[in-house]
Amino acid sequence: MIATARQKTGVDLAVPIPPNVAEELLSVSKNNPRYIFSSKERVDVDAITKSWRKYFIAPVFRAANISKGGNMASHRLHDTFAVDLLQKGVPLEEDSKLFGHKSIRITEKHHAKWVKARQDRLNALVVGTWG
Repeated sequence: MIATARQKTGVDLAVPIPPNVAEELLSVSKNNPRYIFSSKERVDVDAITKSWRKYFIAPVFRAANISKGGNMASHRLHDTFAVDLLQKGVPLEEDSKLFGHKSIRITEKHHAKWVKARQDRLNALVVGTWG
């Protein structure tokens, strides 16, 4: 489980991760119970974020030939995860909580179109009026 607080909202959240991923993360741990990638008690989050983006995320996106196109490339990982959950049946309300949104309206604005069950229900309602 990874516990964190959303930067924009400050909302605390915890996200389960597969056991094998947890093992890999712990194997690189700097023996800090609070921060996996740092041995310091106080961490410059902005510096770590910039470093992570520069040395890890950017090369992966370049290798995959994915350009920013005016969008934050690393934020696409967040959106992909959110959409994948919704397409696999995770309710919009739960998706919203998982991503630390203060309101479900934020989630609806960006991800509602990906909720397959919602579209299926709408289609059934429309077809039901044909009789």
